Amino acid sequence: MNTLKNHSLIFDSDCPLCIGYTKAFIKTNMLDKRGRIPYDNIKENLKNSIDMKRARNEIALINTKTAKVIYGLESLFKIIGNSFPFLNPIFRFKPFKYLVGKLYKFISYNRKVIVPNTNKNNTCIPDFNLKYRLVYIVFTWLIISSVLMTFTNNIQNTIPSIQLFPEYVVFGTQIIIQGLLIYKIDKRKVVEYIGNNCTVSLLGSLLLLPIIIFNALIPEAVQIMYFFVIFLSMLAEHARRVKLMKLP
Repeated sequence: MNTLKNHSLIFDSDCPLCIGYTKAFIKTNMLDKRGRIPYDNIKENLKNSIDMKRARNEIALINTKTAKVIYGLESLFKIIGNSFPFLNPIFRFKPFKYLVGKLYKFISYNRKVIVPNTNKNNTCIPDFNLKYRLVYIVFTWLIISSVLMTFTNNIQNTIPSIQLFPEYVVFGTQIIIQGLLIYKIDKRKVVEYIGNNCTVSLLGSLLLLPIIIFNALIPEAVQIMYFFVIFLSMLAEHARRVKLMKLP
């Protein structure tokens, strides 16, 4: 595997996803051992070459010899393409590049509601993008409602079966009501709170998938007990995120 030498990724040290894939690049020798630098630890001589604002939204890859910088998807394509040259034609294919670019921005602009910022000194916080935040809220709403619908239909001997439509209405209404409540407390944090709350609910729904998949093998009483364990875990995670957002 070819190693991209004399290049360093400027990554968000408070983002588990960013930490994970940059570490993987180094462990697999796609980058050398000095191939990543925390955003908060960039030396002054490198800062002059980097668009620090853009680097918060799109991970920057700097050539430490020439000081040339590329950002976002192009950074990742350069590293992966250097190790796997046969992928370069795919990376240059415009429809693929467009779709992956949208996915990259979707994750990047929402990463702080997917995994909230826990480091008070962290400065690598992406700009707020309303379009991508609303897409994230709608995306999670659809998944959560679909999973809950399937789960409740699986335990219809204990809980009456419900139709598809009400599940979407119930969770959608919950989002609206909670948004209005937070608006009265701190209107600047409405969308941030809803995004975090959707993540908590999404995590809970994903934890339900094993008992949905193996529904026929698990007694309904066990499924309901499992559901309440997940529910309590969600409450604890919700409380943690509310504290991080400095909301009551």
